[in-house]
Amino acid sequence: MSKRRERDRGGDGGGESSAPAASAKKDLWALLEESKNIEGTLAVEPQIDTHVLVVGSRQAGKSTLIDRFIRKESKKEEAIPTNGLKYTYGRKESGTALRMGHFWEIGGGDSLVELVDVVITPENVENFVGVIVLDLSQPPTVMRTLLMWINRIRARAIECVERASATDGQLGQRLVTKMMPWLSGILDLARIRPSLVPVIVV
Repeated sequence: MSKRRERDRGGDGGGESSAPAASAKKDLWALLEESKNIEGTLAVEPQIDTHVLVVGSRQAGKSTLIDRFIRKESKKEEAIPTNGLKYTYGRKESGTALRMGHFWEIGGGDSLVELVDVVITPENVENFVGVIVLDLSQPPTVMRTLLMWINRIRARAIECVERASATDGQLGQRLVTKMMPWLSGILDLARIRPSLVPVIVV
């Protein structure tokens, strides 16, 4: 009887050592499957992207403006002049959406005006905002700088609409509709050539 009991205990012991492993393996795959199902049912927060291009006079405070907008506090150290194209971003939760701001700065003066074509594309022109920063301490150059950047941004927006016309023929109309609230109070609207994208002058 004692030997039989020992054999029974040995058999039961072997069964107890293998059963948990099989059970754990089954539970692991079950948990993974459940996690996939949960991820599939979770609502993904929409992301709203806005592309901002900051251009203008040399050393007029473009970098400082972007930094202040993103961080909401001024830095004590002196800003380093930007040469070429600089990119930074900021994000903020707004309700159930995530707002993403893509900030581009062109530094170096008028010679790099063609970099506008790199920033404004048919894919982002609908969510684009231009910012022109002027140095009022240099009156002779203010109007020339302003008109140069406005004309370049306007021309690039039109080019993006033309390029997208094959796949999105309503893009131009949506841009016009989006701009109309800003232009509704202008009495001589028929005499001007409004931009397809918003442009802020600082």
